[in-house]
This record gives sequence, C-alpha cells and structure tokens, in this order.
Amino acid sequence: MKLNKALKLKNTLAGQMKHQQNILARENSRRADSSSKVDRDTIFKRIFALRLELIDLKSKITKANVGIYPVLAEMEELKGFITYIQMLQTKHGVFEENFGMGQREPKMVEYAAYLTQEKVDELVTATQKTIDALQDKIDEYNAATDI
Repeated sequence: MKLNKALKLKNTLAGQMKHQQNILARENSRRADSSSKVDRDTIFKRIFALRLELIDLKSKITKANVGIYPVLAEMEELKGFITYIQMLQTKHGVFEENFGMGQREPKMVEYAAYLTQEKVDELVTATQKTIDALQDKIDEYNAATDI
C-alpha cells in the first residue's frame, strides 16, 4: 500500500473508532430494566480491534516517514511560525487612549511595532508559499512510498 493511501486509511479508522467510542459513551450505563439494540460487548471489542489496527498502521506510517521527516519537521515549524507571528500585537502609530476610570482626558500614545501588520502579512504569504512547496514534496513522496 502506498503511504498516501495508508494516511487516508488511518483517518478512516480513527473516524470509525471515534464513532464506536461515542456509541459506547452513550450506551455504557443505562437502567437495568431498559432495552437497547446496541450490543455493548461488540462495540467494546470493535474499539479494541480498531485501536490495535491503528497502532499497527501508525507504526508503519512512522517508519515510512523517516525518508521525508526533515521536510515534515520544517513544515511543522513553519506552520508554528505563522501561528506565532499572527498573534503578535502589531499596533503602530499614534492612538488616543483612556487610562482607567476617573481620568478626564484621553492621552495620545505612540506605539512602535517591530513587525507591523503589513510585514506580518508579507511574512505569512512568503512562508505559506514555502509550506505549499514542501507539501508538494510530501505528496510526491507519499504517492511513491510503500509501507
């Protein structure tokens, strides 16, 4: 199986397991005199089997990713960088501000941002282009690599 198919299967199995877990969470405890069409024992065994299948598949995916790991690590760090710079305060210029209750007149305050919003936007755009190129490499690797 190619790595890209394995990744899709992993997501499918994870979704199936979540669904089974939701059923068990809903049906786990009920009145002893109530009836249900859900066989909790079967659901529990299915969760256990899916967990084992996921562990095996994730292990194979991890081994297959060794050849592309530097690209994966770079992409992860670049995504974190984008998240970080987008959270920065970018207030820049002179603003009128009130400093608490009881103050009669607002004051003019000047802010100087090292990274302005425009610079952050430029960095995000440039970094996203790099991420897109890395994703293309990953997609090619995933389509060509067997697990």
